[in-house]
Amino acid sequence: SSGMNDTESILPANIILSTKVLGWLHPNAALDGAEATWDYVRYYQKPGWLGAADGAWSNAANWGAEGLPGPGSAAVFNVPSTPAPVTLSATQDLQSVFLDSAALPAHVFNGPGALRLGAGKPGDTSTTHGGIVVNTNVRSNQTFDTPLIGLANLQFANLSRSANVTLFLNGPITGSGE
Repeated sequence: SSGMNDTESILPANIILSTKVLGWLHPNAALDGAEATWDYVRYYQKPGWLGAADGAWSNAANWGAEGLPGPGSAAVFNVPSTPAPVTLSATQDLQSVFLDSAALPAHVFNGPGALRLGAGKPGDTSTTHGGIVVNTNVRSNQTFDTPLIGLANLQFANLSRSANVTLFLNGPITGSGE
């Protein structure tokens, strides 16, 4: 395994190529201090949110084969679905939310539950960030009315190249103090 899933969940990212993450990359003095910034990363994965049953985040029937996202993973919204509120009845821990598809409808995320972003896999203390990303091809507004709680550094990015597409962050944004 290349470990590239470690970078799937937040953009824009300064991706650190390290021998810890990429076994095929050997130490190279010429790369010391080098940095690159991507504004789009294509990765192949199974669909995340399908919204097939209802708008309940906790309903497994609304998610693809990978199931509900949890700590250390991204909640991916990349499949056309019926525009409906996505309701969090309880607080959810995950690393990030990633919205990516030209056919993605406008989603409105609401509570009473919160999104705790930046959560690493159990026992993993290397997670340094979390956040929400609207990728370059998204053509509809995305709205978060639910509280957002940062467990690590938060990054919010609206990379949409479509005019007038907005990432609305209407709920309170706080840190965990951890």
